[in-house]
Amino acid sequence: MKRLTRNLQWLIVVIFFIVCNSKVDKKLTAGKNQQENDSIAVKFKLVTNAIAPPIQFNVPPDHTHRIFITDNKGIIWLLKKDSLHPRPFLNITNRLKQKDKESQPGEIFSLAFHPQFERNSKFFLCYAKPSVRHAGAFKFFVSEFTVDTSNQGIANLNTERPVMELE
Repeated sequence: MKRLTRNLQWLIVVIFFIVCNSKVDKKLTAGKNQQENDSIAVKFKLVTNAIAPPIQFNVPPDHTHRIFITDNKGIIWLLKKDSLHPRPFLNITNRLKQKDKESQPGEIFSLAFHPQFERNSKFFLCYAKPSVRHAGAFKFFVSEFTVDTSNQGIANLNTERPVMELE
C-alpha cells in the first residue's frame, strides 16, 4: 500500500512537470510569434545627457523638425538632427535666482508655441520666480516671447510681454 501511494505521488509529480513545461513552451512560442508579427519597432537612443533634469519636449508647428527641451532651472535647449545647439534657445536663470536666503529658486514649468508660430515666431513660457515683496513666496508668470529676428535659434528676451501674473 505504501509502495502504491509513493508510485502515485511520483506519477503526479511527473505529470505536473510535463503539463507545466508544455504550457510554458506554448506561452514562449506565442510570445515569439507575437514579436515577429509586431510591425512597430521602438528603439531608444541617448542623444545627450547634458540637460538635467529635462521636464518637457516640444516640437514647434513650423516644419523645421527642431525639438525644444525645457529644463526646470531656467534654460530651453534646441535639438536638431540629433545635435544639441551649444547656445541655449532661452536662458532666464538670472530671473529665477534666489532673492534672499529664505527664498527658493524659481522654475520653468512649461513652454507652448503660438498656433501661428511659423508666421509670428511667438511662444509662451510659464515660470515662477521668487517674490520681491514676500520672502519665501513666488510670483507665477505666463509670458509671451518672440524668437530673435536675426537668429531663429535664439529667443529675444527683450520681447517678454506678461500675459498673466499671480503673487
